Amino acid sequence: MTKYVEFNSDIELNEETSDSFYIETIEWDDLEANITEHFKVKEALYLPKLGIYYSNLTDDEKFNIYDTAVVLENIRSLFDNQTITVTSWIRPVVEHDGQLVDYNALIGGSSKSAHKNGMAVDFVVSGLSCEYVRRTLVNELEDLDIRMEDHDGNWVHVDTKEPIFKRFFKP
Repeated sequence: MTKYVEFNSDIELNEETSDSFYIETIEWDDLEANITEHFKVKEALYLPKLGIYYSNLTDDEKFNIYDTAVVLENIRSLFDNQTITVTSWIRPVVEHDGQLVDYNALIGGSSKSAHKNGMAVDFVVSGLSCEYVRRTLVNELEDLDIRMEDHDGNWVHVDTKEPIFKRFFKP
């Protein structure tokens, strides 16, 4: 389910406007630029443990981040447009202090994590418990065409990877 999200833009989105055309209009070098109405480039690219922003995005990563941002907009609409705070999005291999760092491995992520290429996001919804958000989303996974981790943490993890066995999975 890709639902186009409209926001202040000079580009009119419609059924004939391709995602790839729209993605090319995003100013990926501008951290304050919107990916969608409520999600900015800086939220997707921030690597808090290193205190830096990822800057060498591939076209595939841009598409994955855009697709995931659309999912977040759709999730936001399920919760009466409550603010969503992203805690982790893309976790790439980056150059830092002259060395290559696998950010996903650095923070203890799975070697098969969808975060590695921008297809996953961890977040919280303002004013709602993560347990409540997970209980609500579990019934929407197929309609949203996403997977969600089954865990008790203080964040919600969703991703756009193809389900292997089921959409609600143990990490």
